[in-house]
Amino acid sequence: MIIALAESMKQLRFFSRWNAAVDYRLSSVMMVTAKYSIARSARQQGIPVHLVAARSAAHDPVPLHDTIDVIQGEFSESEASAYYHAFATTLRRLTDSGTVDLVTVWGGGNTVAARAMTDGAAAAGIPRLFIDRSSIPGMLFADPEGTNDRSYLYSHTALLDAHDPDERAYTAVIGRFQDTSAVVTSDRDHDKNWLLPIDIISSFRQGIPYRGIRGLLRSLIASFTRPPSDLLSGGSEVPKRFILFPLSHSYEYERSPAGFSMVLDGISQGRALSREHGIPLLITFHPDESDRRFIHSVHQAGGPDGILYSRIPSRFLLTSAVTVIAHQTGAALEAMVMGIPVVHLGRSIYALLDERKLRNFITRYLLPIDPKSTQPFTADEVRALKERSVLQ
Repeated sequence: MIIALAESMKQLRFFSRWNAAVDYRLSSVMMVTAKYSIARSARQQGIPVHLVAARSAAHDPVPLHDTIDVIQGEFSESEASAYYHAFATTLRRLTDSGTVDLVTVWGGGNTVAARAMTDGAAAAGIPRLFIDRSSIPGMLFADPEGTNDRSYLYSHTALLDAHDPDERAYTAVIGRFQDTSAVVTSDRDHDKNWLLPIDIISSFRQGIPYRGIRGLLRSLIASFTRPPSDLLSGGSEVPKRFILFPLSHSYEYERSPAGFSMVLDGISQGRALSREHGIPLLITFHPDESDRRFIHSVHQAGGPDGILYSRIPSRFLLTSAVTVIAHQTGAALEAMVMGIPVVHLGRSIYALLDERKLRNFITRYLLPIDPKSTQPFTADEVRALKERSVLQ
């Protein structure tokens, strides 16, 4: 049995492709979720699902200060600990009742629930698989230890030298990449949740805090807040040439030991390049960025002159970029593919890729599985995912 964490409808749709795969014996999946609406949808589709609930009020505290839920204020640390133990207990009950071959989560395991599931799997000796979309359309990143600098690949990039690059496959992938209509700009789940009130009530009945209520309040407040006057929109005129600094999500800086100083370093290097080339520095915010304090801090750090800010996805700006400054963002990979010089900030897997490794990363490490597709996984795709979970 494969256990998949579904924290959104988008994740449910992706992991349900496993249950609908060609060979069901290769891909029987049990969904685990804390949301009634997701559990209800899974049951309507005939997908096995377990709705998480608190089993015990007593539990040892767990350090979760570096999870996105705590950093963004979704949970206090005590709430996060209770939420963590609810998922950890659920996983133990499922492993006690049957054979679990794999535990998989979407993203880098940075939410409280994902941390609980992947910690529990590691403690039980169960293979794990962290799955994320790639900035290359139609491709998927999958790794047994995490994403970017926390991935298995980050410490074993020699894997990318084991084979000669497949030039034909590389050319085909880059052809898809150049189709800007295929660009994915956000991982946010935009589905309308008409069962939200029931989700919140159900969460209290389950004995666990509801994940998302504070985010809803922030979005509501932000909707009444005017954006900075110099924030370029999709219809604004963009300079013909510029230095591009696409920011990662604020969470990435908050969990990094360097913190906001990495943004300051990027602005400093951007200003120097801007003066050298006589062109402006253009800073773009992550498509899912909603922290108004972070946006305000970036504007304060940039100062009143010489810097432009944009919500336009960086992928549509790269053709005019002279240099890209990046920290753990897919824009770095996109720029490298396009032959644009990249200044890497902090620890980034992309900083370790020379031309040979870059081509093998795209054609051999990324999996040719479209994360946006609704088609069932093929037997080959299931095998590729399961083999990646035990990568050595």
